[in-house]
This record gives sequence, C-alpha cells and structure tokens, in this order.
Amino acid sequence: MRTEADFTRTREDPVTFFRLCALELARDLGLTTAFVDEHINIFVSAIGADWLATASTDVPPGIPIPFPRHPLGHIVSAAGPEQIAEALELGEYLRALHAAPNIAAVLTALKAQYYQTLLQLAFGSRFRRTGAQDLVLEPPAAEGRLSDLSFKYEGRRYRAECFRPTYKTKVEVVYELARLAQDCLEIARGYAVVLSIAIDLNEKPTVAGRRELVSTVNDASRQVAEDTSQKPETFPTVLMTGPIGTVSVTRAVATQLGGRRIVLRHPSFPHTGDDWDYFARAGVGEVAAASGIHGTVEGMDGLSHFAVWLPPGLHRADQSKEDPDVSLERLGRKIESKLGQARSTTGEHRFLVVDVWQTRLRDGLPERGERLRRKVVESHQGVAGLLMVRREWKSDLGRHGYHIVPFLREKEPRLPDSLVVGLKERGP
Repeated sequence: MRTEADFTRTREDPVTFFRLCALELARDLGLTTAFVDEHINIFVSAIGADWLATASTDVPPGIPIPFPRHPLGHIVSAAGPEQIAEALELGEYLRALHAAPNIAAVLTALKAQYYQTLLQLAFGSRFRRTGAQDLVLEPPAAEGRLSDLSFKYEGRRYRAECFRPTYKTKVEVVYELARLAQDCLEIARGYAVVLSIAIDLNEKPTVAGRRELVSTVNDASRQVAEDTSQKPETFPTVLMTGPIGTVSVTRAVATQLGGRRIVLRHPSFPHTGDDWDYFARAGVGEVAAASGIHGTVEGMDGLSHFAVWLPPGLHRADQSKEDPDVSLERLGRKIESKLGQARSTTGEHRFLVVDVWQTRLRDGLPERGERLRRKVVESHQGVAGLLMVRREWKSDLGRHGYHIVPFLREKEPRLPDSLVVGLKERGP
C-alpha cells in the first residue's frame, strides 16, 4: 500500500485555474458560461497564455510578494470577482476592436503601460459602439508622434488622446516599503493566527528604520498570538509608538483572495480610513481553498496583511485631500501638455479623454469646471472638447464603468452632443 506522501501532487497552471474560477463565477455575475468562456478565451489568446502564466507566478507561491505583480498577472493570480470582471471587460474591448488597424501595437502597449492602454481600449470600444466609423488605433500625429484614437462621426473626423496621469514614488522608497512588507509578513507566517499589521511612518523608510520596525512588529505579533491563545474568542490588538512611527498589530479574519482589502487596527492608530500608500498580503493555506472553488474560505488558515502610511512629505501631490482649486489648476497644465499628441496635419478636430479622480470635483460645482474648460478647450485652436472620466467599480453591475463629465467648445469645432449622450447612454 502506498501512502499519501508517495504520490506526486499536481496543480493546474495559473491560467487554467483562472479559467475555472471565471466559469465558477459566471452565475454570480449573471452571465452564461458560454459568454464567460468566449471572453476569457479572447483575453487569454490576445495577451498570450504563456506570458500571463509567467506574469502571475513571478515569485514562488506562498512567499509574501515583495514587489507588485504586473496588473495583468495580478488579474490571473488573484482571480477574484473584480479581477475576473476586469478580464471579461478586456475581452469585450478586444472583441470589439480586433479588426482595428494597429491593434497589435496596442496589445504590446497593454503589457508596458496597462492603465493608460486600458483607457484607450475602453473608449475606442465605446466610440465604436456609439456610432464611430473607420476607427484607427495609434494613428500618426504631427511631428512624428502618435495619437491614441482617430475616427469618423457624422461625416467629420476626430482625433483623441487618452490620458491617465500617473504618480511614481521614488525607487528607493518603493523598495524599502516592499522589503518592510516582506519582512513583516514573514513574521506573520510564523503564527497560526491571522494578523493585520498597520504602520504609520513619521519619516522616510530606511534600512535601519526597517529593522527597528520589524523588531517592533515581531514583539507586537507575539503578544497578539499569546493573547489569542488564552482567549480564542477575542480579537486582541497591540499599539506601539516610537520616533520612526506607530505600529498596530491586530488579530484579523480570513479574507478571500482578490476580495476587499480590510485592515483592522488599534482604535488609537492615527488613520481610520483605507487611504494607505502600500498594501500587501500573504496567503497561508491551499490556493484552491482560498479561491472558494474547492473548500471554503472558513476552512483555510487565512491571509495576514500589511498596510503602511507614508509621512506627508512623501505623499503623492494629487491626492484628494489637496485643495480642489489648486489641484484642478495643476491638472489643467498637465492636460495642456498632452494636446500636442492629438495635433495632426490634416485638420482633424481633436479632444482628450482624461481619467482622473478630480472628475468628481466637478459634480455640483460648475464654476470649477468652467475655468478648466476655458483653459484647456477654448484657449487652444482646434480642440473640440475634453472628456473628464473616472473609472469606478459598479457594484450593482458587477463590473467597472466610467463616470463621464464633458467639457465642450461653445462653437465649432466641438464634439457632437449626440456622441457624448451616446457614451453615457451606452455605458457603463
């Protein structure tokens, strides 16, 4: 008789497992398995199964992730409801644009600049669905540049540039945050209890500071584990404060892979919201159990997680806490710098699609939007309009959608009202 230890265990590759997760979720999304299978096949075929498998397994399984995966790799690796919905969304866009000129170049860009290219695909698909004809991806622009989209609508040609401003933390800061997360999650892996680790930094992360923080997290984790063993029905929490920062370690609950990020912390921790600057978590248990396909989340050991808040001097400059008028003024300058990429030598009307959090600042305050419209649209020749948008999760639909706020030129050339209305009516 052979014992269990004599057998070699096999596992599905990440992409196959992702397909199974998607099919399992079809009913919850209100979709047929045939629809899900078709769109996931488009997604996998267009990006490449081998590339996705590599991107989703860039670190050994079970080891706390020291650096974020590529967004496409994260979709496959996490395979939660939001990730599967995003893959289906991409499949929908790629299906609509498969015959568009230069689609191959856009697929390459999707791997290099994911969020910028996702915006390009999203609105290329939406314009086509609204009635745009002869749509071209990556059309040549003036001075040897490339625009994002070009199409004909109601007999007139338009050229669009899709823009999603990005913020990059200094490389050394990102590296130290990743190392801090890895070291803290390695400590958490040593305990049977699921831990929630929150750190509020008072200064720029350094090697010496990381070592001190890790030692503090270790002491706090040990105390939480001991308190839990004595009173299993409780959720103990420990808060430690020093010159480098404040550390909170709390007993947490198991969360599903790809699910909502919930960081429990001590009542006196400085931050109560979910506005952390870095988040990571490490699974303890079988991937199949964590996904909910085989077994349940309650049957696994859990997911310890880590969140850190940077000091004010290292925060991104465009966070929503900033003065709205100052933020919109700076945004206007950024948008103006992108107008050159939508300039052509053939006289096409040009406009921009900009995905920014400031889109919501316009709601209920039209005077702010009017200043931005005059600065970006009216002050530049040939600019037909500006579409400020914001990508948001639509819980009632089980997918992402776009909140759209148009800023149109008063006189010609201007974006047709029917095009803008069509975008909104044929959402999300």
